[in-house]
Amino acid sequence: GGRAVRLGLSVFRTAAFSFATANISSLEVEAKGASYATQFYTSTTVVVSNAELLAMIWADAFLYLALAWYLDQVLPGEFGTAKGPLFFLQRKYWSAKIQQLTRSATSGNKPSSSSPSSSSSIISKCGEMHSDSIPFSGGGGGAEEGSRLDMEVVPDSLKPHCAVMVRNLKKQFGSKHQKPSVDGLNLDVFYGQITSFLGHNGAGKTTTISMLTGLLPPTSGTAWVAGYNIATDIEEVRGSL
Repeated sequence: GGRAVRLGLSVFRTAAFSFATANISSLEVEAKGASYATQFYTSTTVVVSNAELLAMIWADAFLYLALAWYLDQVLPGEFGTAKGPLFFLQRKYWSAKIQQLTRSATSGNKPSSSSPSSSSSIISKCGEMHSDSIPFSGGGGGAEEGSRLDMEVVPDSLKPHCAVMVRNLKKQFGSKHQKPSVDGLNLDVFYGQITSFLGHNGAGKTTTISMLTGLLPPTSGTAWVAGYNIATDIEEVRGSL
């Protein structure tokens, strides 16, 4: 019973180290000493051998490393996008990792110019934000209450070259009664075009970029960068930047 308990407690590195220290003391008392020849020695006082305790200490190191990696993925804290608790069981996660390693080895970590085939139906909607999809927020120019903002028509030749598509992106800090930092943002960005964010302090520029790069999770809505969804494919998003 004592052996099983000690092996179980050795999952904690401090306990394994404590048991190993006690073993060294016991070996000195028995006039055997701690050496290579006594690494597998057990007795009534040396219940678990030093070799077993050393193996447990190494196993603990790998266990803690895996646990830290897992918690960093599912509980990223204030910054970062959390993955599902069983993300490591998804084939999609590991296939993306393999693609990243392959791309890094063959092209110096340069992103592929092509978008994932699974997102073709999403990308096809890029540039289709019509003027009746966004409510008019007021202002001059003779626009009547309830009318819609006029939006620049995207040429058909540009639509297949969608780099970023944002739909109803929202970020709420604190209470839901507070004003959102980003409230229902809709935006299309195309390859070969220069797009800039202009606004006063607190307008949501940095918050938007943080959501697009996975630094902050959105409260609602989503976006696609190079065909990848920021909610489910953030590693691919970062690899394409």
